[in-house]
Amino acid sequence: LQKLSEERLWQQGKEKVYHSNLSGILRIYIEEQFGMPALESTSDEIIRMCERHAELSAFQSQLRQILQIADLVKFAKANPLPAEHERSLVLAFEFLNGSKPDNIGKEVNHV
Repeated sequence: LQKLSEERLWQQGKEKVYHSNLSGILRIYIEEQFGMPALESTSDEIIRMCERHAELSAFQSQLRQILQIADLVKFAKANPLPAEHERSLVLAFEFLNGSKPDNIGKEVNHV
């Protein structure tokens, strides 16, 4: 995620690449960390899987926001505001940091 942030893709007009990479990072993480078939699943399927997963249910809202914006950019050619791009990255950091097995249930900063 840090590398994605440093690439500044959405600032260069590459919103689709940015959100594809962001959602891809999260899908790989979910698949590897929690054994869910996230790479082969739709965003809605991922959210439903997270609802039923004890450790991930707390992050369902964050994931929904990130994946919905990514889908709108990738498939509906939406152009979110700069704050929405930034918010997706912040939520992704919060999700990854908060869902690490040793951090479940703890408040974690991504700084």
